[in-house]
Amino acid sequence: MSALVVYTAMGLVAVLAACFVHGQVNTSMARAKFVVLTLMTLGSLALGYVAIWPLAKQYPTFSLAPILGFGLAMWAATGAYSTIVVLCKRDRAPSA
Repeated sequence: MSALVVYTAMGLVAVLAACFVHGQVNTSMARAKFVVLTLMTLGSLALGYVAIWPLAKQYPTFSLAPILGFGLAMWAATGAYSTIVVLCKRDRAPSA
């Protein structure tokens, strides 16, 4: 299976999981905001972990590529989800 398919499925599962978690917790935050913040947090944690290794001038014995791919996939899923939410709301600017 190609990496693009795997990362796309991973992003979709992360969005669905964040929607499910939003329904289980007692929060007044809007679902779209909760999902976006969750995905950005997951992506940022993964990208931060990858960035720490070269900044510390240390190199692991394992590949950081899957972790980097996960972080980028979460950020891409955030962008896709945000775009879909904005387009589905059909907000229109007030006419002048």
